[in-house]
Amino acid sequence: MDNKLTSKITTWLRAQLLKETTSGRLCKLELRHLTPGAKYGNEVLSITVPKESADASPQWIENSANEISACAISDSEGLSEGLQRYVILAYRIEKPEVASTRFAFVVDGPDTEQSSGFDSEPPTPTGLTHQLMRHVEAQQRALVALVGSVGTSQARMLDTLRQENEQMREQRMSDFETAETLMSMKQERELEGRKAEAKIKAVEGLVAEVKLLAPAVINRLAKKDIIPLSESNDPQKMAIARLMESLNENQREKFMTFAMSNLDQSQQIALLELFQGANQTDPVSH
Repeated sequence: MDNKLTSKITTWLRAQLLKETTSGRLCKLELRHLTPGAKYGNEVLSITVPKESADASPQWIENSANEISACAISDSEGLSEGLQRYVILAYRIEKPEVASTRFAFVVDGPDTEQSSGFDSEPPTPTGLTHQLMRHVEAQQRALVALVGSVGTSQARMLDTLRQENEQMREQRMSDFETAETLMSMKQERELEGRKAEAKIKAVEGLVAEVKLLAPAVINRLAKKDIIPLSESNDPQKMAIARLMESLNENQREKFMTFAMSNLDQSQQIALLELFQGANQTDPVSH
């Protein structure tokens, strides 16, 4: 006798007797042999369960499990060859015509090489179809698990790439802001440099002007010629020289045309002498 099979049947019977359902207590057990194409198979054994739960003692459970196991093994030995499938159907008092639960198990034949019996899944179209369906189901489960694993891995990878892209985008924006700040600071420094250069030139020009005009200013403030004036520091000649230097060619032509048209000959000669004297004086060089 298969002790392992008997132990499984004992555990199942004890659970069915102790379980309380709306269908009432357990009233009958049936052992059936499953044949190809049959929904419930052929009845092999029927056992009536005692009415009182107390009567379903551990000894009764053990005896019933041994009886079911022995009957299944005996039936498989009679059929011989191959794997034989059996099922125990449990019926309850409220619906005695409908099985409420079932317990399926298999029993090997005594000699699968020499006997000539029949298997619950023989190499017939029906048996091969059942075997093929099991294989297809196993393949589908493996495929679903593989697809789920790949999907999870890709989702994790996409989330990582998304986070990296966000970090790179933020870093790039920070770099742009830093570059703009540096460019702005550079422009400000260049502008300040140009302002400083212009200020230095203005100061240098002012110093030169002061140096040139200093004798005339001192004489005027003193109301006498303390410092003798020369051609190089004469304020009038310096003013005329600056005026001549500031005029461009077009302005000079217009000015001379105006002078020739509106001044008499003596005035024109005096003006030319004045301009000629101013051109010969270089106030910056002295």
